Amino acid sequence: MIALTFTLATLHRTGSLALAGLVTACYALAMGVGMPVVGRAVDRRGPVGILVTTGVVYPMTLIVFAVVCLGVVPAPTWTLPLAAAAAGLSLPPVAQVVRSVWNTFLDEKANCTANAVEGVLVPAFYIAGPAFVGLLAIWGLTPVALLVSAAANAVGVILVTLSPRVRGLPTVTERTHRLAALRQPGMVLVLALSFGYALGSQGMEFSIIGWAQARHTPGLVGVIFAGACVGALVAAAAYGAGYRWLTRFDLRAWYAAWAVGLVAVGAVTTLDANAVTVFTVSLVAEVCSAPMLVLVMDRMNHVARPGLRTETFSWRLSALLVGSAFGATACGAAAQNLGVVGPSVVGVAFALAAALLASRSLLHVTVSRTRDREERTSHIQGPLARQYSFETREEGPP
Repeated sequence: MIALTFTLATLHRTGSLALAGLVTACYALAMGVGMPVVGRAVDRRGPVGILVTTGVVYPMTLIVFAVVCLGVVPAPTWTLPLAAAAAGLSLPPVAQVVRSVWNTFLDEKANCTANAVEGVLVPAFYIAGPAFVGLLAIWGLTPVALLVSAAANAVGVILVTLSPRVRGLPTVTERTHRLAALRQPGMVLVLALSFGYALGSQGMEFSIIGWAQARHTPGLVGVIFAGACVGALVAAAAYGAGYRWLTRFDLRAWYAAWAVGLVAVGAVTTLDANAVTVFTVSLVAEVCSAPMLVLVMDRMNHVARPGLRTETFSWRLSALLVGSAFGATACGAAAQNLGVVGPSVVGVAFALAAALLASRSLLHVTVSRTRDREERTSHIQGPLARQYSFETREEGPP
C-alpha cells in the first residue's frame, strides 16, 4: 500500500508528477540503504529492541506524511521527500526477522514450504493493498491509507515481537568484517539473480503500460497486472503443495522459462496484439516467476550463516529495490525514446542475463572459486564458518 499511497497522496497535495516520482524514489532508495544496516543491527543486538524502535518511528513518519498531505499542519512540500526517506530508513525488519527465525527450527523441506506460503501471500497483498488504496482515492481519502498502514504495521510489529521464537533469536557478539554477509559463498550470485529479476520485471511492466497507452486503454494495465498476480499466487500455492510437475524443475529451468515468457511479452506488446494475448503471456511469465522466487529464497537459506542471517535477507530485499528503481529509470527512458519496444528490449536483456547466470556452468565456476576462499578463511571466522556447496544442493530435490 505504501509506495502507491505516497505517489497518489503527493499528487493530491501538490498535483506534481515530478514530485510524486521523487517521493517514491526517496522511499525506495532509503529502504535499499537502510535494510542491510538494520539487519546487521538485529544480528548483533537482537530483534526485540530494533523492532520496537522501528515499530514506533515508522508509523510516526507515515502519520507525519499523511498530516502534511491533508493540510492539517502547514508545511513546505520539500518535507514530503524527507518524510518518505525517513519512512524507508525506519522500515521494521519484520520479513527478515521472520525468515531468520524460520532457519532456526525448520528443516530444508519445511523452509521451502514456508517460502511458498510467503509466495502466496505477497501476490495477495499486491492485489488487496492497491485495490484498497484505489477505493480510498475514488472517495478522495488517499492520505487516510497511510494512517491505516501505520496502524496495521504497528499491530504486525507487536505480534511478531511477542513471539517466543523471535525473542529467543540468538545474537552474535563475535567481531566480523562489515562485508561478511556479502562475502558468503554464493551470496553475490543470488543478489545478482534478484537484481536481474527486478530489472526484467520492470521491463515487462513498462512494456504493458506502453502497449495500453498506445491503444488508449490505460485501464487494461490494472486488469492484466491483477490477473498476473493471481496466476503467481496459484503457482506458488501449487509449488508449496508439492505438485511433481512443478517441483522437478530447478532454479535454472524456472529462470529460463521466465525469460522466455518475458520475450513473449515483449513480442506481443511490440506487435500490438490484442488484450487476451497480452494477458495470457503475462500470466505465463508470472506463473513461471513464482516457483523461481521460492527457489531463490531457498538458496538464501543455504547461503545465510548463523549470525548473518537477518543481514543476508536484508541484502536480497535491497537488491530487489535497487533493481526496481534502476529498472524503472532505464525502462522509462527507453520508452520515452523508443516507444513500446524500448522497455521490452531492456527487460528481455536482463531476463536473459539472469537466466544465463543461473545456468549450471556459471554456478560451478562460482562455487569452485568461493569454496577455495572459504577454506582459506575458515580458521579465522569461528562459528560463522559453515560450509555449503551449490553442487551438493543441485543434485537433490529443489
